[in-house]
Amino acid sequence: MISSIFSFRSFFIVAAIHLAAIAGGETLQVLAILSKPLLLLMLTIIFFTQSRSALPAFRNLVGSALMFSWAGDVLLLFQEKDADFFLAGLISFLAAHVCYLLAFNITSVHPAKTLLRQKPWIALLFIGYGVLFFFLIRNGLGNMLLPVMTYMAVILFMALNALNRFRRVDTGSFSLVFGGALCFLLSDSLLACNKFAAPVPMAGLLIMLTYIAAQYLITKGCLQQIAAASIHARPVSA
Repeated sequence: MISSIFSFRSFFIVAAIHLAAIAGGETLQVLAILSKPLLLLMLTIIFFTQSRSALPAFRNLVGSALMFSWAGDVLLLFQEKDADFFLAGLISFLAAHVCYLLAFNITSVHPAKTLLRQKPWIALLFIGYGVLFFFLIRNGLGNMLLPVMTYMAVILFMALNALNRFRRVDTGSFSLVFGGALCFLLSDSLLACNKFAAPVPMAGLLIMLTYIAAQYLITKGCLQQIAAASIHARPVSA
């Protein structure tokens, strides 16, 4: 019963309703508010119900990342009433990214020398993006300078850790998780630009579209890693 209600198909339906509600503007604002907390709640339940064979540390870290993300979603619903809710949401997502980056280091399917050890210059691309984006939004940061800089550093490090799974997990899992990390980076960049630099056309819709894609891709990729690890761990019949 739970698996039929909390499935990726149901998640996509709720996601479509939420995005349609955002596109509907003030008319459907209540629907957008009510549907938003369901997104990560559903992904969290889906992940825990489909990851029973995972290493406990990996399962707990990814599950914690999803729960911190859910908390961040709820807190940001109230940011218009009090600026402290934005900071609290930022801290929740910061914790989520820390959990994700720690989980991405737990890769036991294909032990190999990491990509960043072989080609450390790749990190400069992410650092360069972070520096350029900081100069884009710095004038609007005010007293949020330190929290936002810290958050930027952590999400870039999360994306680097997702990239560092290359050839250490199956190709499908790597592609999903890294694609999700890039979507997360794009979503947060749109949010920061819209809040601290200049208005972004259709900001609400684009931010949530890329955010939903990010969380889905990372969750799906982590589940694929668990499935692949289970196959590799099975004894070969004589």
